[in-house]
Amino acid sequence: MAFEDLFSQIPVSVLAAAFAILVVGYLIGKLSKALILRFAEKSGIQRKVRFGLEKEAKKIGFNIDIVYILALLIKYSIYAVTIFVVMDMMQIKVASIFLEIMVPYIPQMLGAFIIILAGAAIIEVLADLTKFWLRDVIDDAATEAGMFSSLSTHVASFVRYFLYAIVFIMALMQLGFKAEGIMALVLSIGFVIIATAAVLFVFSTKDQARNMGAGAYLKNSKHFSEGDTVKIGEITGRVEKIGQVSTTIKDAKGRHHIPNSRFLKEGYTVDGKR
Repeated sequence: MAFEDLFSQIPVSVLAAAFAILVVGYLIGKLSKALILRFAEKSGIQRKVRFGLEKEAKKIGFNIDIVYILALLIKYSIYAVTIFVVMDMMQIKVASIFLEIMVPYIPQMLGAFIIILAGAAIIEVLADLTKFWLRDVIDDAATEAGMFSSLSTHVASFVRYFLYAIVFIMALMQLGFKAEGIMALVLSIGFVIIATAAVLFVFSTKDQARNMGAGAYLKNSKHFSEGDTVKIGEITGRVEKIGQVSTTIKDAKGRHHIPNSRFLKEGYTVDGKR
């Protein structure tokens, strides 16, 4: 059948409706892309993904804009559905068959998209908070114990990768994949690693426990603060930092790292407040 013969058999009203549907579908697809990009930018999701998942992807050679790609997928998915609806109106059966197969999965694909997009933003926030919360708590103790000086950064990176694995598995499950076993395995491995790391950290820093307790006391008591002049033993100088394990005092001879427990054991004198 010639192309013009096909359209000659279709009522004008159907052709007009098909044209209107194509125009509306085009506008909806274009608007959806713009709204997704605008929402991602205004809500901070774009920035979180750019400096989170995309930054990690660049390390292995992938330079991609994830939010933009997902917005394109949504736009062209709308275009495809619109075209198939129009083809079905024109009684082109292949479109009907395709729609019967694909339409039931559209909610699942949208759900997977939302899980990945929202999950990436939440993960970056949690990773930043993890590093912020742990930075002052464990970094000094880790340095004194001879471990990584920025242990909080490594912990935050583990949290980020662990949660990304969970999010991607959840997206696969949303698409209908049977990934419950993989989810259980990932959770088990994650908890084992966290427990092992916690035990190793405790054993590595057990000799510093007294200093850490004394450090917490010195910070909370406010008997002296950073910038004050303090005398302990033969050392008199300005307090530069009250750390978790030791306090740094600077005098004419240089910097002295005094174990915090020594302040409680020997006593000290505050010669001048800042």
